[in-house]
Amino acid sequence: TGLPHGMSCLPWFCSRDALDRELLEAGGVLAWYELRDRLVAKCQAASSQKGGRQKTRWLGLRVLACLPTEYLSSSDEFVRLPLPPAVNTGAAAEGSIESMRAGKW
Repeated sequence: TGLPHGMSCLPWFCSRDALDRELLEAGGVLAWYELRDRLVAKCQAASSQKGGRQKTRWLGLRVLACLPTEYLSSSDEFVRLPLPPAVNTGAAAEGSIESMRAGKW
């Protein structure tokens, strides 16, 4: 999938929508480097179709700088979809990913 019509990759890959879509496609969690690589690849594919190819390293750094802290962990390298405020961990957390995929929140 490419970028939404008329969007340049710079604001797109920093959007929570792009981040959430990538994480949802991966089951709600990705290592930071996998998420970075996926978003950079989509951005480059879209920009190469328009004639300008962005630098991979620069884009990768921009992607990492845009990650909201609530998606990050201080104990491992994974980026996760944040849970809604009313959801606890454990079995409820597993259900929340399924609810998000189904568009229930």
